[in-house]
Amino acid sequence: MNCYSKFKINLISFIISIFIFIFIFIYIPQLYKVGSNYWYYKNQPNLTKEYEE
Repeated sequence: MNCYSKFKINLISFIISIFIFIFIFIYIPQLYKVGSNYWYYKNQPNLTKEYEE
């Protein structure tokens, strides 16, 4: 029974570490890419307004 509880704790910590890995290596770079594109286009002059005039 003691071995089973240790295995269960290791399995739970392994699943948590997979979620942390996905969060750090997939979600944060994607969030950075979206944020940098947002700030890039927000700081650009409004070209459509100048084109219509």
